[in-house]
Amino acid sequence: MNSITIIIKDGKGFKATRFEKNDTLNIKKDNFSCQTIDDCPVSKHNVVLDNFECAIVNKAEESGYNKIWIDDSNSLSIAKDKHSQIRKLYSKLKKPVLYSPYHILLYIAKSHSNKSGLFSLIYNEWLYCIAVDKYNKIIFYDNLSLESTGIVEIPVDEKIAQKLEDSIENFYNQSNSFFIEYIKIYNNGSIDNTINTLMIENKLKIDSKLSSVDIHQTIYNILNKDIININSVAKNDFSKLKTIIFSGLLIYGLYYAYQHNYHKKINLSIFSEIDTNKLKNISLGSFQNIKIDSIKDYFASIDSFDDIYKVIFDTKIDQKQYNENIKNRLKLHFDMIPNDIYLDKFYLYQNGAKLHTTLVYKESYSLTLKDKLKIYYNQVYTSKTGKKQQNFTATVICKQKKAKSYYTDNKYSKNTKKILANIFPFGTQIKVKQKNKKYFVKTYVQTIPELYNMIDNLGKKMFNIQYPIIFKKQEKNIQVKFFVES
Repeated sequence: MNSITIIIKDGKGFKATRFEKNDTLNIKKDNFSCQTIDDCPVSKHNVVLDNFECAIVNKAEESGYNKIWIDDSNSLSIAKDKHSQIRKLYSKLKKPVLYSPYHILLYIAKSHSNKSGLFSLIYNEWLYCIAVDKYNKIIFYDNLSLESTGIVEIPVDEKIAQKLEDSIENFYNQSNSFFIEYIKIYNNGSIDNTINTLMIENKLKIDSKLSSVDIHQTIYNILNKDIININSVAKNDFSKLKTIIFSGLLIYGLYYAYQHNYHKKINLSIFSEIDTNKLKNISLGSFQNIKIDSIKDYFASIDSFDDIYKVIFDTKIDQKQYNENIKNRLKLHFDMIPNDIYLDKFYLYQNGAKLHTTLVYKESYSLTLKDKLKIYYNQVYTSKTGKKQQNFTATVICKQKKAKSYYTDNKYSKNTKKILANIFPFGTQIKVKQKNKKYFVKTYVQTIPELYNMIDNLGKKMFNIQYPIIFKKQEKNIQVKFFVES
């Protein structure tokens, strides 16, 4: 049984929820109240939500700070000594994954199509605020204490309204600010009934709404991210689209073949139940969702029904699109690697992948990367796991790629080696494989986008990059090896 315990601060104590998933994917939740962190239960995976009131969001790289990633493009920077203190506080949990209120707010902000709002979270006597741009990049953040500082206790709604007003003023003083259209206030505590959102709305002159949020459940949702469910829905929609396009291409292909008397030259036994006499009477207007003119132009350039059959049933694509597909697949793999996993070696094959990784936390792979890889491969598992100083190592094997493979025709050129030498940087090794007309390339890049540019340049010169593509992290650069066909 796979279990995750999520712990959050609650006043002077802690509240913990253990999520356990059994083999039938049923989830059991158990709640605990703890006076100290040592009283909290320990699971296979442990997650802690800390205030992080001293953290800096999206700070540039700087020595003296440790970085915690909120998602692929947003991060928290914490002074190393402060980070060590936080780690020491939770050392009983064996290197838990650390979350912040900004994780919660960003997850909520991403669910809103209209990003022109201020998202706020009341948590542990603090008010956290963020604003994001259309790309879900945090462009503003604030954290304000709600603890009483005077003798007279101010009503909580007045206190929140004042803090929000200060936060909005800070936001408008930024050069990249926009007009705040609404405010969303989320609360995990027990003060909902004492907050008058109408008073807040009247004071700020901005539409405001208070909602409760289950932080334990939200963190669990972030960890799972519903990746598989989202993917299955998208896959079903894509299948419908493919069915429509396939049907349109098939009928138009048969119609074209009939018009040009191809039905007399070939065996149509596979279409024996289709009455080709009726194909002439098909109204192309009935396929309103298909760009018929573009299909007409495409089929006008095809010389035979065999070519039509290939277009309908094959996965052949042009050279430019072939390289673009490989580049996108590479980018997909690098983008899905979370920031607490480091790639030492990476092998990308036509229908699989192998990743030699260093994990900051032992659970890094199982909490995030595993589910992402399962979207694209039928088999995903680890081998050769071990410990490396304070970190962990694992080799991740991916087999049986779910997407189709593509191919293009080869066009051999005598000047290939000379042209390739002008594409790759100095120091690149290029070896000719005359038997299969391939060229082996071993080159070096400082960043992966440099390789993407090389792939683009290969496409411009009518070259195909071929699998396997192998990456190896070195001290000052990244070694990349692959084959090229002309």
